[in-house]
Amino acid sequence: IDTKDWLDVSSQYGPLVKPIITPRFVPSCTSELMSGLGRLAEEYNVPIQSHLSENHGEIDWVASLHPETPNYTDVYYEHHLMGQVPTVMAHCIHLSDVEIDRMAETQTMVSHCPYSNVNLSSGIAPIRKLMKRNIPIGLGSDISGGHIVSMAKVLTEAIGLSKMKWVEVDETYAPLTLSEAFYMATKGGGKFFGKVGSFEKGCDLDALIIDDTSLFDPNERTLEERLERWLYVGDDRHIVERYIAGHMVSNPQG
Repeated sequence: IDTKDWLDVSSQYGPLVKPIITPRFVPSCTSELMSGLGRLAEEYNVPIQSHLSENHGEIDWVASLHPETPNYTDVYYEHHLMGQVPTVMAHCIHLSDVEIDRMAETQTMVSHCPYSNVNLSSGIAPIRKLMKRNIPIGLGSDISGGHIVSMAKVLTEAIGLSKMKWVEVDETYAPLTLSEAFYMATKGGGKFFGKVGSFEKGCDLDALIIDDTSLFDPNERTLEERLERWLYVGDDRHIVERYIAGHMVSNPQG
């Protein structure tokens, strides 16, 4: 009832604030609640977000709660929380091949949360493997499992973790390139919300204007190298303007 009431009043909050159905994760929800949330998502045509396969203990817990279901992913699927409307699942570190098939079939997005995964010693998500299956992927901060909200820093941490995955497994997990991680941080995640995250025609203008002249470097750099340099060693002090949906916004205070 509370969720339905929220959906009924959410339209008054404007175009940038939109509702999303959020079952916390399977162990905190009854089957009745999950099914009801699935029906509401379809009725109101709103997306769904939740949390999937972050660590082994959680996976075992879900299996004990739903022994009738083959795997964690299918608990969501069988309760109409995947595949009916756009869905994004955080983490997705320990998916089986069967579960990856389901993610690909339903085009469920993965929100990769590298800082959270490191802080909680959860493991390293197989991002390269998921990419090869054409599963959509974005990046998340997962506050307070993660401790940094800057997507620039989340992006570089994702690259670092992918290098560790490459060392841990084999060359099939080639590390993420800068362009791949940048895509995940922008259009990759942005397409879940609409036409955002890109400078392509028809997309909303969401942009940062960066002044990198104070980042000393004796060498002449390409635009991509300058971007990489700022992502790794720059910070918000180099942001001189911010645009959301084409409108310049004032600097955050505090």
